[in-house]
Amino acid sequence: MYYYKDHSADWWRKNGRAGYIASSVLSAGAALLLFQTQFESFQRLVAKVELTIMCIFLAFGTVIGQMIMQRMCRNYLRNALFAEQSEIGADRGELAKYDAVLFWVWTADLAVFMVVYGLAFANEVIYAACGLPAIGILFIIMLIKASMATTHAKKMKQIYSEGKTDEKHIS
Repeated sequence: MYYYKDHSADWWRKNGRAGYIASSVLSAGAALLLFQTQFESFQRLVAKVELTIMCIFLAFGTVIGQMIMQRMCRNYLRNALFAEQSEIGADRGELAKYDAVLFWVWTADLAVFMVVYGLAFANEVIYAACGLPAIGILFIIMLIKASMATTHAKKMKQIYSEGKTDEKHIS
């Protein structure tokens, strides 16, 4: 059993995978915040516009929290690799794969958030017209980053599988 930062590789890997699963709870929380604005009993408590804007910001904050948690999980998986192979000798192709997975998870989360947002505000055109383009732009940026990270991961895997570890091949 190998250790990195006082924890075993199994501990890092187990907690990294569990964190990705636990982050789905935050995704459900964001969906509930958005759909809560549609219930009449909740709308009677405060003015509808202020409640809706507050719920939108809280839901988006929940998605940001989910992304932070997933980034932490990616770091846990990297630490598991460092525990097994050492920080200097770690497989760079595997590290690049973890980065690509992170960006694809973020892209999928933004796609789900965009669909839930569109469903929650389907009857209220002003909220859909203001929110969906902003979320769509973030989604496109994450899609581009995920594609670039995947290409980089494939390149790194090819370089290390061929045994080319020169610095000129890595960049």
